[in-house]
Formats: sequence, C-alpha cells, structure tokens
Amino acid sequence: MGFEIEYSKLRDQVVKLEEEFGGNSQHSLPEGEVAAINILHDEPNTQYFVLHRSEKNEKLRLIIAVGINYTQGPGKLKSCQTAVDNTGMYKNTGSLLDDYKGNKEKYFQHGCASSADIDIPKNFHLIATNFSPWITNQSWGASIWSPHSAALLMNPPHNGHPFEHLKALYSLYPSSDVLWVGHGINMISELFRLFVYERNIKNWLLFSNLSFSPNLKFPKSKEEGQPQANKADQKEVSSPPKE
Repeated sequence: MGFEIEYSKLRDQVVKLEEEFGGNSQHSLPEGEVAAINILHDEPNTQYFVLHRSEKNEKLRLIIAVGINYTQGPGKLKSCQTAVDNTGMYKNTGSLLDDYKGNKEKYFQHGCASSADIDIPKNFHLIATNFSPWITNQSWGASIWSPHSAALLMNPPHNGHPFEHLKALYSLYPSSDVLWVGHGINMISELFRLFVYERNIKNWLLFSNLSFSPNLKFPKSKEEGQPQANKADQKEVSSPPKE
C-alpha cells in the first residue's frame, strides 16, 4: 500500500512544527540589506506550513507543495494565522496531477518530473510550504531577480540553515511514497531541483503557481526544457533572467 497517514496525526504534526519554528507570529525586522530594501512589513509576519483542512480523518497519501512564500502584498498577515486552512491549492493540485497523468513523457523530457511513471494518488493530504517564510509587502516577482532575493532567502527568522524548515519536514516524512511538488516555475525551479537532489527525493514534479487557476499545458515553449508559466507567474516576474 505504501506510506499513508491519518489526517488528525498529520494535523498535530504540522501545527507542532509551525510552533517550533515560530511561525504564525510577528518578528523583529532583520537588520542590514533585508530591512534596507523595504520589502517586509515593519513587524513582519511569517508562515512556514499550511495543511489543507479536511473534515474526515482519512488515511491517505501525502503531497508536499513548495512555493516561494505564503502570501504577499500590503496588509497581508497582520495578525496571526493558522497552520490549518482551506486552500484553493488543493483543487489546482488535482488538476495539474491529471495533466501529468496525460503527459508523463513530456513532463519528464522537459525536466518537470523525476520520472515518467510517478504513481499519482487519487486522494491525498496536502501540505503547502515555501522556501521563504517571510510575508512580503509586495509581489516577490518585483524583487526576485535582483541581488536582494538572496538576502531575503538567507535571513529567515529562525536560526540555522535558511531551509531548515524544509529539512525538518522531510525528516518527518522521508518516505519515497510522498510526492513533492515545486510550484511557481519562474520563482523556484532551480532551488527546488537542488533541494530534491540534496535530499535524494524520489518522486517530484514542477508545476505553475498552484495558488492560481492552473494552465500549464504541453507542448512547451520553443526553448527546449523551458516550461511556459501561467499568466499569474508571468505577471509576478518583472524581468526574468536569460537562460
């Protein structure tokens, strides 16, 4: 059958992990370059993990979606949030999983899948996490291609490695039956590939931003290996790097 986990157990673990990293709370503004570029609120809030809420205590496969940050824009997350929430990402994840099932070879050929034979669960639990826990006051795309992006990523509110929270999540769920999904191709593709390589993650996919209605479909763009981002991704990117 492979690795499955009950919703109640998963919920308790995610909430505990969020608390351990000090998420769902405000932090002091970091000093130096991050503060100088003015992309965080005066008392910035953070979000590390969000578990999609379920009304049933089902035992299901697990999918972990990794983006760039939880939300962005003026007035976002001025008060503490919850590590359990209803998210539109669940429905969009299902839609793009169906797209992979109909285009497995193309996903693999274009570097958006670990293989062309990933076992896709029909029903699943979904954890959403991100490379940066900071909630920014403007679109990440306005700064991501600038030198400031490294400062934001390398100065998380927690102590230790910038991606310590992702490592902790992997340590909780190291099974090869867990499917990791990187989303927001223009933002995280190389970071995500490095992470899954470092952790030796067997099953992974790359999608467009799951926070928006998915429209990443094949065929790909003319440049081999470069998937077309959805319109939401394109709007967020001001001047993507040449590849």
